[in-house]
Amino acid sequence: MGASTCLARHTDCARRAPLTPHAQRHRQSALKARRPRQRVLPRCFLASAGLHAALVSLVSLSALPRRPAPVPPVLTVLANPEPVPERLRETVSPVPPEPAEPVVQEVFVSADPVREEEPWYPDFAARQRFQPIEFPQAAAPVPAEVGPAEAAPDPAPVLPTRSAPPTSPAPAASSGVVPARPLGGQCPSPEYPAAALRQGLEGLVRLDLEIGADGRVGRVTLVQSSGHSVLDRAAAEAVQRWRFAPARRGGEPIPSRLLVPVRFLLR
Repeated sequence: MGASTCLARHTDCARRAPLTPHAQRHRQSALKARRPRQRVLPRCFLASAGLHAALVSLVSLSALPRRPAPVPPVLTVLANPEPVPERLRETVSPVPPEPAEPVVQEVFVSADPVREEEPWYPDFAARQRFQPIEFPQAAAPVPAEVGPAEAAPDPAPVLPTRSAPPTSPAPAASSGVVPARPLGGQCPSPEYPAAALRQGLEGLVRLDLEIGADGRVGRVTLVQSSGHSVLDRAAAEAVQRWRFAPARRGGEPIPSRLLVPVRFLLR
């Protein structure tokens, strides 16, 4: 018999022989030490398999094409025209245009409250630009020299003649006319319109004033325009508020007319 056979029999006999208490405790401790290792290995394999599966799923999801984000719908509201009532659909005949009235170059301005202002000329009283209406005075008659008395001729026969129409007596030659003059402090200077200042407008306006016997301006007529209606209106509104000492004839106040120039000038 060989040595290997003897060793196998000895091992088999040792397995069949009853174990001592010390040997049993040693065997149980070895089995307990082997069991946790056997339990840990399957758990590690499971954790590794789960981690690999998660990585594979992430890679597969990242490889998939992304869908575009949905665009919110836009609500469009169209306003339908309201139906027109039948009674409003009646045709209306066009109104013929009225003929345009001719434009009269006269400015009528309502009187405004008088404001105390200085005249626009420093020496207004000395540099009046009014052109008063003057009436020529007739020369006084020269008395004829009286010569020596001569014998009167025989009276001629009176023949019937046609009588001439009566004539009105001529006014007295000695009655002169004193022109109207502006009253100091009651002739405010025109205000430069703000629109004309912004646009840089200048010009000369000539106005014809009708002055009553009470010294008030009754009617203003535009004789020469400055070319800008805003300047013409400002000049007319200013002179409409002026007050004058009326013209006089023989000491009595009478109506008169004056031509007033108003110049608008930027400095």
